[in-house]
Amino acid sequence: MHRSRKLFIILTALLLFIGSLSWFFLFRNKNDGEDTKLLTYVVFADAEWESIKAHNRIAGYIIEHGYGYKPVYLAGETLPLFDALSRGDIDVMMEIWTPDYLEQWTQMIKSTQVKDLGSNFNAIQGWYVPAYMVEGDVERGIEPQLPFLKSVQDLSLYHEKFRLSPTTNNGVIYNAPNGWPAETINQEKFAAYHLANNFMLLAGVSELSLQESLDKAYASGSAWLGYAREPSIINAGHKMLLLREEPYNEEQWRQTRTCAYPEITVRKAANSAMNQKSPELLDFLMNYKTTWNQNEEILLQVIKFNADKEKAAEEWLRNNPDVWKQWVPDDVAKKIWNSLNPAPKKNSFFSRFKSS
Repeated sequence: MHRSRKLFIILTALLLFIGSLSWFFLFRNKNDGEDTKLLTYVVFADAEWESIKAHNRIAGYIIEHGYGYKPVYLAGETLPLFDALSRGDIDVMMEIWTPDYLEQWTQMIKSTQVKDLGSNFNAIQGWYVPAYMVEGDVERGIEPQLPFLKSVQDLSLYHEKFRLSPTTNNGVIYNAPNGWPAETINQEKFAAYHLANNFMLLAGVSELSLQESLDKAYASGSAWLGYAREPSIINAGHKMLLLREEPYNEEQWRQTRTCAYPEITVRKAANSAMNQKSPELLDFLMNYKTTWNQNEEILLQVIKFNADKEKAAEEWLRNNPDVWKQWVPDDVAKKIWNSLNPAPKKNSFFSRFKSS
């Protein structure tokens, strides 16, 4: 009897141990699955201009709060980022200005290592002046300075208006940021239009330095002439006029550059491994499309929040649910909206005594 009781106790203890192990592994596997989800990163190409960074933060907020992935933003220059996208070190690129990198873009798509996710927005670029120089600004009391300035070909007639100071002879044209394809293109345009006798082409340092030069001129109502692209942070919030050139012609563009920049469909792309890594994100990213006005609003939010792209993205998402809810399923949209607008915390019964 004593022996049977001892055997019973041992068997019971063994069963309890096996049962606890089963619950342990079940619980651990459940948590492991959740942790794997939380530790699944999606890497965005954070290239050297402000609009792509803003789009990254908007898409990043959506994938984090709607799908449960962690966004990572890898900074770099465009060509190295292309290589990283092809290798799979980067998952998503929210802006590719394809005409500026046509050879590289074509190679990436042909290699099947990169998937084209379609258009993000349409854009233009060229040489601009503030609209008040040609049209005036009644509200600011600015008279038109150059009412007959319409095209790049007119510039030599008005070079004195664009001098940096009265002691200099030549006017100034602000070039594109250093390293952008437009920097070299503008140098070729400058030579082809024979502007060297009356102008100097001032090298650009960065997109933000170009923005700063325009902001300063715009605030004082003074002259400014330079490269910009729309939409961009350079001229966001400013009324600008694009100086006319002959319509874009592929052969003329290739030979002399003496025609307008081609209009651009700014595209999105992902590494092809996203099909396996995060297939549910591809539909969202392909649905992600914006207009010129929406980009202007996004960039104005970036300016408002002093270049804090995370805050700018949240504010834009909060103000534009009718736009982004078209990109995601209803259940995902609900999660995002609740994250943007958290319910106020209710005071518990015991918190009353803590406060007193």
